[in-house]
Amino acid sequence: MKRLEAGLLKDDWTALRLDEVELKQIAIPGGDETDILCSMRERKEKGKAISKRFSTRVDAALRSLAATMETDRLKGRGKA
Repeated sequence: MKRLEAGLLKDDWTALRLDEVELKQIAIPGGDETDILCSMRERKEKGKAISKRFSTRVDAALRSLAATMETDRLKGRGKA
């Protein structure tokens, strides 16, 4: 993937089917091959929603842990 990084970072997708599907061609450095990547708008939105939900849950868990530590209800290894 490192060799394709420059091509992946470019924002030169071609929209198809009323902006539902995007395609990108990336020439393989040092070769005669070309990779074709396909992306769907709905899948991108779903991925963002999953990431946001995960971040929200992790944030809530960390806040809960911090509150537990503040009230000294968390037992350390040296405490009984």
